[in-house]
Amino acid sequence: PDLAAIENIGGLTFSRWGTTEVDSITFATEREGLFAGGDLQTGPWVAIGAVGAGKEAAESILRYIEGRDLAADREPIVYEDPRYRPIPEEEPRMPRARMPELPVKQRQGNFNEVELGYEEAEGQAEAARCLNCGYCCECYQCVEACLADAIDHSQQDEIMELEVGSVVMCPGSEPFDPSSLENVYHYKALPNVLTSLEFERILSASGPTMGHLQKPSDGREPKKIAWLQCVGSRDTNQCGNGYCSSVCCMYAIKDSMIAKEHAEGDLDCVVFNMDIRTFGKDYEKYY
Repeated sequence: PDLAAIENIGGLTFSRWGTTEVDSITFATEREGLFAGGDLQTGPWVAIGAVGAGKEAAESILRYIEGRDLAADREPIVYEDPRYRPIPEEEPRMPRARMPELPVKQRQGNFNEVELGYEEAEGQAEAARCLNCGYCCECYQCVEACLADAIDHSQQDEIMELEVGSVVMCPGSEPFDPSSLENVYHYKALPNVLTSLEFERILSASGPTMGHLQKPSDGREPKKIAWLQCVGSRDTNQCGNGYCSSVCCMYAIKDSMIAKEHAEGDLDCVVFNMDIRTFGKDYEKYY
């Protein structure tokens, strides 16, 4: 908490977290006639907790003014939830297994996986470790962090029927491995033959070349780049996928535009296609 407004007030005791020490029942500080609650007493917490503390402090202030016992017939505020299941004291604490990673020098100029994965014994030990995957402990930190206010802990299961104009499906995607068409594209044999995701990593500032347009073969900037469309789709003979992937045409155009922006010299970009399908509002303008 920000203590600037009270740092010069004497008679107050603060915890190592910068919160005030108060009586758990009366919310009285060590200075007579001064009461505290809310974030100043608990640190950052939910607003309703501060409201509850304010009510208890108000009761104490009234009793103090009237000269009555501040704590008589009162109990500390305890927020309990029957679903709260704390970790048993006897549960052994085990450190998290560290994921083996590829050395930094071996990551440069390639697309090799950085995280190498656990050995069998490490994986079994990590799976056996207690992760406290029980009920929600109602700390409400998720509510505090959700800027969209989309989390409601009081919400109950319900079945709803809604009238809608359209349904948006988000089934995800599965990258196509061009290695199965090695006799056509020579993806595994030629280092400069890349998939769209690999080329995106080259254009990315966090990629292996830090956004610099470079050929994997020699690290030099290319003069010409060709995009081959419909690799892995719209072909029932070679890959067995007759559908259109729908996004490839658009991001090929986008990649070519970004490649020209990243190139230090002149760059010739060619997109080989059967036809261009720019799905989406105003996507045709890019073409």
